[in-house]
Amino acid sequence: MKEIGSPPLDPTEHFLPEEEKLTEQERSKRFEKVYTHNLYYLAQVYQHMEVFERAAHYCHSTLKRQLEHNAYQPIEWAINAATLSQFYINKLCFMEARHCLSAANVIFGQTGKNPTTEDTTEAEGDVPELHHQRKGEIARCWIKYCLTLMQNAQQSMQDNIGELDLDKQSELRALRKKELDEEENVRKKAVQFGTGELCDAISAVEEKAQFHCGTYL
Repeated sequence: MKEIGSPPLDPTEHFLPEEEKLTEQERSKRFEKVYTHNLYYLAQVYQHMEVFERAAHYCHSTLKRQLEHNAYQPIEWAINAATLSQFYINKLCFMEARHCLSAANVIFGQTGKNPTTEDTTEAEGDVPELHHQRKGEIARCWIKYCLTLMQNAQQSMQDNIGELDLDKQSELRALRKKELDEEENVRKKAVQFGTGELCDAISAVEEKAQFHCGTYL
């Protein structure tokens, strides 16, 4: 009988002699991989059903777990993160979109640097044309982010056109910025990818993007 809290037996173990059965660590690794795959398939199902909020949730969970367990192919992961950013852009959730795109940049930069894992399906980094194509796809996602950000900022300015007092406008903008910053800090904890050095690298790209694009323009 399995102890509560221990990883389940792999199906293949039922046909193996006791001395050939997997270690607890290997069982746990396989179980976590299966669970991650289940999240991925749920994302595909909800995408097909056009339940986009749920699809985005499971897509993000899949990407996050792949990083946690070091079970990803850099270019594929980066493209999926950039694709997820488009959902957030369309929802005008710019912080989430920027974080996904920043993570995509950082992970894409790992191409050819990390050891090959069992999840690697193709060595995209070894094909220059394909590598540049994927890089261009991420760049186009950044362009859409910036354009949508500017359009949203323009609309906000038009909405405030009735306030002619410049000092009052500045005061309202400062108040609104403070409210949004506090709200984003809470939301960022839910969407954040990576820990330690990886988290720092992603944050550095985010700060650079904010500097060049501005948060509200």
